[in-house]
Amino acid sequence: MNYKNTKHVTENVALEKDLLLAQREKNRKIYILAQMLIDKLEIDFLAAGLWRDLPIKEVSMRLFKQKRSKFWYFDVVVGSKRIRYSTKCEKKKEAEMVKALMVSKIKNNTSFEEILNHSLQEAFDKYLEECSKGIKDSYQRDVFSAQNILKYLGDLQIKDLTPEKIYNWQQKRRKTFVAKGKIISPRTVNIERAFIHRVLEVAKTQWGWLEKNPVSNIPPLPYYGIRERWLSETEEQILLLLADHQWLKDIIVFGLYTGFRKGEILSLKWNQVFLNADIPFIRLVREKSKITMDFPLVDDKLLEILHRLFALKQNSDESVFIDENNMPVNESRLRYWWDKVVKKAGFKDVVFHSLRHTFATRCCRANMPDRMVMGLLGQKSIKMTHQYMHPDLSMMSEKLRSLSLQKEAV
Repeated sequence: MNYKNTKHVTENVALEKDLLLAQREKNRKIYILAQMLIDKLEIDFLAAGLWRDLPIKEVSMRLFKQKRSKFWYFDVVVGSKRIRYSTKCEKKKEAEMVKALMVSKIKNNTSFEEILNHSLQEAFDKYLEECSKGIKDSYQRDVFSAQNILKYLGDLQIKDLTPEKIYNWQQKRRKTFVAKGKIISPRTVNIERAFIHRVLEVAKTQWGWLEKNPVSNIPPLPYYGIRERWLSETEEQILLLLADHQWLKDIIVFGLYTGFRKGEILSLKWNQVFLNADIPFIRLVREKSKITMDFPLVDDKLLEILHRLFALKQNSDESVFIDENNMPVNESRLRYWWDKVVKKAGFKDVVFHSLRHTFATRCCRANMPDRMVMGLLGQKSIKMTHQYMHPDLSMMSEKLRSLSLQKEAV
């Protein structure tokens, strides 16, 4: 398979994401600059009482560029008082954006006290549009989190949020009943708490809407759930034995021996698989970290599956994993048959993500360096990698036995 003909597939995805991030970062800096200039106006004019004495309609602004200056400036005139400010923008178009943002803030006789008030709804909308949509794969989850939070805190202003109100929301939310009379999971509450924290942290550090994040003092709810579950060799064999479809067995084996996430497996295309290379590999962009990486294919079980499915493919844009009708396996169908197999096996605490934990634990058992495991999992934090590696009793006893032998040799 020609490397040059397939390289652009993942690179184009990464390039589009980088361009979107760069444009939004540029807009963010322009917004911050406009906010700083508004704060400067507040210092100069609010202290003198000019904003109270004169209607805002008597405030005028105009852009100009001085000779031998690379920046655009604008005049701010209130009554008979004039002050000039640099926009710190070399291009007129960007300077006009700064001016437009400032004008939109002080139009319709709005006082600075009102300008500095922002609702939680406004903060959520701004975060979803600028920091989540088109950038994060968890955008839809962020939308759901925002909707659930606003049911309780939607009438509050940012400045009115306190640790006490966040704590009261957390305690009330943890007692909410969901489908079939069950109480909401602590993990769901923690996800929503983390969303509020992220939004307010951006509002503090980037938008200048508040000085301190009130969520920082509220710890997450204690949660010891299925996220840490991994499978023993016996449990792996039981799952594969009870799987009713060959495509389901293939996906389970693939998850066990690659540690790929469910979405990474289901979205895998043949133009990402290089079976004819000296060392066969898969090139993919990891789902969360957005790291572009080459995953080596050295396990015989993986190669057997891929060679068998490769014989059925018709073009390079097809999905790797297809069902008995030669249709791509979708998430809902995988979830249905996975839940059926897990229920039949009697595993009440196993989810598909447990396969990823199992792969990391197997790497730990093989004494693979932590940094290498982090690279194979496509993660950016070694701390996160450690959460996926679960040494069992036999592994710990083996290490202690080798330590004892070393002491005896000395």
